[in-house]
Amino acid sequence: MKPQVISAVFFTTSTYEDQYGSSFTTHFDGGVKERLLRSTERGTRLNSVNLADAVGDAVTMTARRGLDIEIPGGWGEKRLSFIITFLISDYAGSTLRQVLTGYTDYNAESEIS
Repeated sequence: MKPQVISAVFFTTSTYEDQYGSSFTTHFDGGVKERLLRSTERGTRLNSVNLADAVGDAVTMTARRGLDIEIPGGWGEKRLSFIITFLISDYAGSTLRQVLTGYTDYNAESEIS
């Protein structure tokens, strides 16, 4: 079924400093392997909760700054920030809300012809 927009909020942002991505390292040894096998019952119960127990040991964030995140016009431009909430339904009648956040290219209205 098509997502339904529940709410859409747009507001002017001030300028920002440059933004940078995060940097991660991976570490996989016998200990991580054993925790993964134990938490997933040797691979027979794969779900996000069971995997999260071992993945925290295998992937860690570093103190290094990642690459620059570039957006049109740079981070020094005023722009619109948005928060859009969607209601998503499946054919069984289950629903969930998803929230999309982000920035527009510039602080102005546009018309679609």
